[in-house]
Parts: sequence; structure tokens; C-alpha cells
Amino acid sequence: MNNPGSTFYRSRSALKTTFLFLLVCSTSYSQLSSSAYRVLGQANLRQNGLNMVQGLELHSPAGIALDNRGGQTHIYIADSGNSRILAWPDVSSYQTGDAPALVLGQPGPQYTNSLGIGPKGFTSPYGMAVDPGTGNLYVADSGNNRVLRFPSPFKNPARIEPDAVYGQPNFNSRTAGATDSLLNQPRGLAFDLNGNLWVADSGNNRQIQRRAPQQPDTSVDRCCHRTKGFLQRRSERRRSALRQRSRYAGGDRLRL
Repeated sequence: MNNPGSTFYRSRSALKTTFLFLLVCSTSYSQLSSSAYRVLGQANLRQNGLNMVQGLELHSPAGIALDNRGGQTHIYIADSGNSRILAWPDVSSYQTGDAPALVLGQPGPQYTNSLGIGPKGFTSPYGMAVDPGTGNLYVADSGNNRVLRFPSPFKNPARIEPDAVYGQPNFNSRTAGATDSLLNQPRGLAFDLNGNLWVADSGNNRQIQRRAPQQPDTSVDRCCHRTKGFLQRRSERRRSALRQRSRYAGGDRLRL
């Protein structure tokens, strides 16, 4: 994690394998302690192995998301090198060495292949965000140039595959692009206070905004830091749609 204010960090001796819990001191400045006291992805704070038989180890973790819901704080970790998402139901009750309660994108904890469940699987999952209204988990599937949605994972514990794809026309397509309906190596995700999903479309050097409807929508609603041509084409399409809606029923005159 690059954010020094996070309650998690990666050990210097295991940068690519472990997330460590930090104890938050109860001071007025909420300073972090200098040493970790709990660990996710390893049996203890002294180990840093990859892909051991237990299926709890991490390989190049790239993202973390917390979801406060139902009196618990769910935690999701993007285990990027193992092409999966691991999840634990509650941060406060977790004990070092506990196996994850959920494994998304793989048939089981011992599986680590890219696209481990076929077209709906991951290749290098990165950032994540939880819809605060629904509990749905959104994952930047960076290696497949798309964002995947998992319906409220802890309410659907038997479901390991996503139900919607964004940035691609379908689950079988993984082509990078720079249009209003394609993504290129997305990495970061975040929801704003209005429930809009923001995507850091890394390969296209842009940030895009997408309303998060209950039904999938493959197009972009807003683009930031992108070329004028992109925004101009978007504006022209909207004006054309407005003209179509504004036509008189019996003629071609427009009311604009």
C-alpha cells in the first residue's frame, strides 16, 4: 500500500506476499504503531512463502477494500499474482492464520491460474470498491481490460463468478480500447457520495465516471483528462438523441 494512513501495510521482508495489520493507537492523533500485530496471507509474521498447499498465502497483493455492513467489517484482498480475490467476514474477529471465508475467481483456495474459472475469471486483479448501497463488489480486472461486478459476496457465499462486466461488450471479450465502452488496464476504483463509480483507466491515461445501475451498462458517462475529440463525440451523440426525441410526430421540424 502506498498510503501511509492506511491501517494495513506490506512487510519489507515480504513486499509481494503479505498484508499486515497495524494497531491503531488510541491517541488524539490516531497514530499507527511501529510494529504489526496481525497478518493476512501467512501463518505468522515470520513467514513469506508463495502459494503453499493451504491456499491462504498471497502472491503480489495489489488492492484492498473494506465494507462495513451488518455490524461487521468485511475485508477483500486482490491477490493479483494468484488471479483471485480473498475475503474475510470481519476484521475484528480475524485471527492470524485464519483461512479466507471466500475465494472469488477460482474453483477453490488451491487454484491460482489466470482465468481459473474461464472467461469470467481474473488476470491480475487490481483495485476494488464496494457499492455502499448494495454491498456489490467491483474489481478492476486489469489484465483483461475490464471491471467485474460480484453481487454482495457475503450474501452469496457459494457464488465465485461475477454477474456483470464493464469496459467490454461481454465476458468473452478482453480487447483494450480507448472508446466510451472499452477500458485499457484499469487499476483503481472508487464510489462517490452519489453512488457513481469512478475508474482509473490506466492504459488510456484517463479517469472515467460511470453510474452504477442495477443492470449492466457498457458505456462511459463521463471522462476526465482525455482528448477533446472524445468529449466532442460524446456531446454530438447526445445532441443527436435529443433531436430524435424532439421531432414532431408528423414532420421533420425540431423543437430544441
